[in-house]
Amino acid sequence: MRKKDSTLLADTINILQSIMQLLSEEQQEELKDNISIQHFKKNEVLYQEGDVPQMLHCLVSGKIKIHKGGISGRTQIIRVIKPVEYFGFRAYFANQNYATTASAFEYSTIGLIPVELIEKWMMENNQLAMFFIRLLAVEVGNSDQRTVN
Repeated sequence: MRKKDSTLLADTINILQSIMQLLSEEQQEELKDNISIQHFKKNEVLYQEGDVPQMLHCLVSGKIKIHKGGISGRTQIIRVIKPVEYFGFRAYFANQNYATTASAFEYSTIGLIPVELIEKWMMENNQLAMFFIRLLAVEVGNSDQRTVN
């Protein structure tokens, strides 16, 4: 691994502290071995509606828009993801394909963790499971509020 890559990996791991602090030392090492970091240019697609979810996404820098195709080809932005937010995992836990598309609003760096690994850890680690339950519950509440507004 190049020095620049190892620095970026270390910075990304540091950003993931909300998850890292919940993992055992063995799980932390497994995360370091399995995380990948990707860069996306403005308007580049991360995943599309109908794709099979495979990764948990953590936005390290930039902005991501979650959007859905609408009537007559118009796109409706559902929400905007800001740094250190997790996304792209709801569909996996719902046993569904993606219902939305995610694309870069600006140049963005994403940490990608195989969601099967997250699921495995959740089975072993109640605190991690509660972390994701809370994330999903907050998102449901935000979705309800957006519907009302």
